[in-house]
Amino acid sequence: MAHNHQGESQYSREQWQTIHPMFRHIYIDQGYSLEKTLMALELINNFKATEDAFRNRIKRNWRDCAKNNRVARGNRTRPKSITAIFPDLPDYIASLAVGAIPRSLCFQRFQNHFQVLHSLNKYIKGFFDTSLSRLAQQNNATIQDANGAEKEGSGQKPAIGGRWCRALSICQEISILPRKKRDFIVSSSLIKDKLNKKAFKQKGIQEMQEITTKILNEKVFTRLEVNDKESTPKDLPALWSVCRLLRGLSSQLGYAEDSQALLMRLFLNGLREAFARILRGSNTEMGRALELVQDIPLADLKDIATLSCLCSARALSSRLEPHDPVVLEAWADYYQHHDRRKLKKDVFLAHYKRAYEETRARYETTEDGLYDERTLLILINYSYAAHYICHEKALAEQLSSELWEQTGALLAEQDPPESWSVKVQGMAQAAKIQALLCFEEHGDKFRCYDDLRKAIHNYNLGNAHTGEQCPDEIPQVGERRHEIVCLPPYDLEVQHSFGIQQILQKLVLSPDLGFKLLAMELQDLFATLLKTETMTMAKLSVATSKLDDSNDEDCQLIAAGLYEQQDSIITACRRNVYSLVRSAGILFRKAEVPPLTKMEQSNLKRYLEISIQRMRAQGKECHLKSKTLRGLVVNFDSFVKT
Repeated sequence: MAHNHQGESQYSREQWQTIHPMFRHIYIDQGYSLEKTLMALELINNFKATEDAFRNRIKRNWRDCAKNNRVARGNRTRPKSITAIFPDLPDYIASLAVGAIPRSLCFQRFQNHFQVLHSLNKYIKGFFDTSLSRLAQQNNATIQDANGAEKEGSGQKPAIGGRWCRALSICQEISILPRKKRDFIVSSSLIKDKLNKKAFKQKGIQEMQEITTKILNEKVFTRLEVNDKESTPKDLPALWSVCRLLRGLSSQLGYAEDSQALLMRLFLNGLREAFARILRGSNTEMGRALELVQDIPLADLKDIATLSCLCSARALSSRLEPHDPVVLEAWADYYQHHDRRKLKKDVFLAHYKRAYEETRARYETTEDGLYDERTLLILINYSYAAHYICHEKALAEQLSSELWEQTGALLAEQDPPESWSVKVQGMAQAAKIQALLCFEEHGDKFRCYDDLRKAIHNYNLGNAHTGEQCPDEIPQVGERRHEIVCLPPYDLEVQHSFGIQQILQKLVLSPDLGFKLLAMELQDLFATLLKTETMTMAKLSVATSKLDDSNDEDCQLIAAGLYEQQDSIITACRRNVYSLVRSAGILFRKAEVPPLTKMEQSNLKRYLEISIQRMRAQGKECHLKSKTLRGLVVNFDSFVKT
């Protein structure tokens, strides 16, 4: 039963009794302040109560937690703390993201969770509290190293931040492989026993697990380098994003529920070994945190990764400004995948705009390229947040266009890239976002064309007498009824050969409203197809051809994903054309006196069907290229016995 009196709580007596040993462990044994203790309980246990409520509990029931208790006084060794420079919840986060129901953890599991988060918090805050001046030097050195790498050639490694961006991108592409396993594991390569389909299926799952683990090990786990000079807590948002992707990938690969953190375990073990080689400096604390993670049971690893993501976001927020790109990246990832209710989108995007503009201005004023990579990384994350998280189509269109101008438009004039780079990633993301926006537009158009078929049925369009009495309430009519319809120059040569423009004019002049609507929708369709071909598909073609021609497997893996985007858009275009073919067929069957001759009807139908066939062939070609590239990367001959 909930209480409204000050100092009271909504939790039951049993829930308070359960939280008591956890509270004592943090407040007394670890010497945390009451405020920090409450924050830890809220983070780990979803247990949220006021300070007054806890003080009342201490006064009435928890005497072993009282400050004047001798045992407590003897054990409390509260460490010297440094006041947070900034609030640990930025102004674009409504409140601490926690579940509605307290989580039930045994004391041992709670203690394991707390130790990891305590070490992680200590690493982040300790780094910034002791290294502010050194950090400024380090950031400049990182950018210099990164741009020096770009100037001297692709044989040089990108900066640490760029390498984490690469790891995240490659994990995203690898996560697609299980859905495409039929392209790699085919029936002819296995002994298929029709009497034992379960064994056959299990064999395929096992081989896909082996393939994916090998690729991850070669392309991600062994290529994430850390060192005491470049590695910082600013890498943590990308680190937890990789963990999240690996959890999802494990699920797709068919791992049992209690083993779905296996890939994440392999990844964190590799990081632990790398950090163990650092013997001094703030990064040694990160090594200790990873050592503690090693003791977390596999079934709890997903939970600790989620809590670590939130803990990192709060700790980074307490030491960096709200518009710092790392803070924005941390909260964007947590919001998108763990708690979609807490982000104030307008404020969040305003901070991202400030971060990007300040960095871009700094780059433009230096005129020496020192901020080139950093600007691109921020723009990549900014455009991602606008599209995938905040669903702001206009802003996503603007940012992806700007990203393309800074990456794809430049790479189009150069030789194929020899390896992955931030510019390559920027080009791929710009093309991908533009493709997704285009796909959404075609989805909207399809619904409009579907409405035309419904209007034909509901208002008996196609009959001139009914059409004359048809009211303007038909959705497609409105202000467009008196528009001058003229086909855009899409596929112009074929249009002329079939006389499509003349056919369109006859449809417009028809007394039946159904044919007028068909003409308008045809005009709209061809305008959309022209825009798709000259803008979205042109950029996708540039990106895929450059990455396909590269000898680098990372670039080829990204190209495979972009070929798939092309296939999706072509499919959407084909579906829209087919929808109007059906509408036209229904109208001509219903019409007593059709506005077109039999030959003209046949020409219109043939023209649209030829467009469908051409698109189908283009889609198959894109699918084949995507399959071929993934096959090269997977190199499944090493696994599948012929």
